[in-house]
Amino acid sequence: MVDAILIRRAFDLFNVPDIVINDTKYLALDFSRLRLFVYKYHNPIAYYKNEVFDCDNFAITCWGNVLDGSMMEGFKYSPVFGIATVRRREGGRHMVNFAITAQESVLLFEPQAGDPDKKWLGVWHQYEIERIQL
Repeated sequence: MVDAILIRRAFDLFNVPDIVINDTKYLALDFSRLRLFVYKYHNPIAYYKNEVFDCDNFAITCWGNVLDGSMMEGFKYSPVFGIATVRRREGGRHMVNFAITAQESVLLFEPQAGDPDKKWLGVWHQYEIERIQL
């Protein structure tokens, strides 16, 4: 279990100006369990098409799928898994998912990536985080 105050402090380290945390407690899963859980409940039918700017649709749908899965699994708390609006260092906004694991790693999840091995990104330095929401 992770307290919302600790999550807020973690994102203060990244100087995130807009942090929305809706619950007071969350469940931090170890990375291997989180990875399997997300893959079980997030299975998009279609992947990104360059001419359609739909990253927000993918990130929000993935977040909803994970929350729905946590209810179906009977979790007492939601996993620390939400949405992040980021600005790429080279320019342009993007929306992805993020997670905090039981090992206290803060990870990005790219819901549009087709290759499962390329979905989990530990590359926060490539982005300026504008907003996170849990």
